[in-house]
Amino acid sequence: MSTINQTVADWAEKVLDIWGERMSVLGISNAESHANSFVHTVITAAGGDPAKVNFMFEYILKFTDMGVGRGVNFAMRGQTNTNRKQKQWLTKTFLLEVKKLSNILAKEYAHSGVLYIKEGIEAKNQ
Repeated sequence: MSTINQTVADWAEKVLDIWGERMSVLGISNAESHANSFVHTVITAAGGDPAKVNFMFEYILKFTDMGVGRGVNFAMRGQTNTNRKQKQWLTKTFLLEVKKLSNILAKEYAHSGVLYIKEGIEAKNQ
């Protein structure tokens, strides 16, 4: 597995851990059980570089993130007569972690580019 592939796979594992922690902190029922059901897959392009990361979890958890369900729709969730509250274990965390991944990959690709150029110069000078 390429270094960048491993970096993305490690990042995806970390995201799953962070989601599990966030669910516990937010008091989502059965947080540990839900966290144990999380799965990720890194899909690579023909060249072996990561092209896509799929995250899988129980669909019902999206409702918890949005604060909807059991008769409470998106428009109703902020009303005082409902006891539904938005528990953002997914949305905010994911956007932050994607930003972190982009920074990590930028550094790794820059490093790979420097090594490629260096090797090319060294090979030409021999």
